[in-house]
Amino acid sequence: MNFLSNLAQSKATIFILFNVLIAGIGFINFSLLAHYYSQDFFGNWVAFIAGASFFEMLRTGLIQSAVIHFCTCKSEEVKNAYQHVAFWLGVVISLFVSVVIFTIEYLFSVSSAFENANALHLFFEFFPVFYLVSFPRSFILWIWQGERQFSKYFIIQLITFGLFSSYLLLEIFSFDFSFQPQDIYLFTHSIGSIIGLIVLRKSIFKFHLFSSSKLKKLCSFGGYSMGTQLLINLLKTSDVLMIGYFAGPASLALYSIPLKLTEVYDLLTRSLATNLYPQLISAYKSKKYGFFKTFLNRNIKVGTIVFLVISVIMAVFAKQAIYLLGGEKYSNTLLIIYIFLITRLADPFNRFCGVALEALQKPAANFYRYGIMLILNITLNYLVLASGLLLEWVALINMLISIAGILSGYYYLKKIGVNLNASKIKKYEKVKSMLKRAA
Repeated sequence: MNFLSNLAQSKATIFILFNVLIAGIGFINFSLLAHYYSQDFFGNWVAFIAGASFFEMLRTGLIQSAVIHFCTCKSEEVKNAYQHVAFWLGVVISLFVSVVIFTIEYLFSVSSAFENANALHLFFEFFPVFYLVSFPRSFILWIWQGERQFSKYFIIQLITFGLFSSYLLLEIFSFDFSFQPQDIYLFTHSIGSIIGLIVLRKSIFKFHLFSSSKLKKLCSFGGYSMGTQLLINLLKTSDVLMIGYFAGPASLALYSIPLKLTEVYDLLTRSLATNLYPQLISAYKSKKYGFFKTFLNRNIKVGTIVFLVISVIMAVFAKQAIYLLGGEKYSNTLLIIYIFLITRLADPFNRFCGVALEALQKPAANFYRYGIMLILNITLNYLVLASGLLLEWVALINMLISIAGILSGYYYLKKIGVNLNASKIKKYEKVKSMLKRAA
């Protein structure tokens, strides 16, 4: 009972619950867009979100972990200095990416040339401004996450996505607004950015705090971990972008429904990995290698069983879920959902192997894993989509990529000396007591 009480009161548990609530709001927004807007617009929206997520990962991978690391357990002066340098580094990255996308749009008029036939015109037209405006919001969320101020983190998220939900509901109930969804999306993010600028005014606007040495530390901290995060994100978004390019917005809208229905796996995997990672690091530094293998193995098995139960339940109610999320016009995506439900069973093994490699200070191995998976994914998707094959083939490719991730993860761990099939592993501590202390 004490364990459950501690777990319920822990900040990590509260953070997970907050994320579940925000994910629920995001699910509602996604469903409203799918139900009440055309497939062409919805396909463009999915492509915009996918592209924005990828470029968000670019600045997140380089800055977030580093700024949390260097701003922890430091004096107020040092903390402000690192915040200042990290903020303006993020501004430079955001400005550079926005200028590149804007230049491509200016030279080739992508949004006009493909407005009726391609799912990328909204991205090229809207993203450059959004990427710049949204950065201060992202930055203050990183700071609050590092300081474990989850209530403030949640409030900003609730303002952003709650207001967007309100607009969509009002628009649906015959309120004739002169704004498009992307305009309101930009507005709600700008509110968070304004709050961020106000909160961080004591550090980001004091330019005497800039230090080239601190800039070098921030840039070098990410290393392979940043590259791995980019590869993971690109692996998720490459399907969306390639379908949008080769098959158009209507096909992308169809494919996005199964993707959205299986996002619960991503939320659970991230939450489990967040709890697993520090404990594996602790076991490795304490040279408790037996416990390291035992705990990793047990989490993979438990995670797989949990995902199996979820997959069975979702398979039973898949048809109803499709109608709830997208409506009857997406009923032909049932087979894709079944393929995804099988593929997702590999998520615990794939993700936890990567976490173990990072904990063992082998981020390069994890980077190479996802690099191999990404190359295979792009190559096979190109062959399928360029040949005009059905979207079910793209889903099957995801299954093959997951198998490749399992094999490569097992190979690298065994190469290091972590044999997950070892029959005799000494248990140094009970898992329950470890979790109790962590909570």
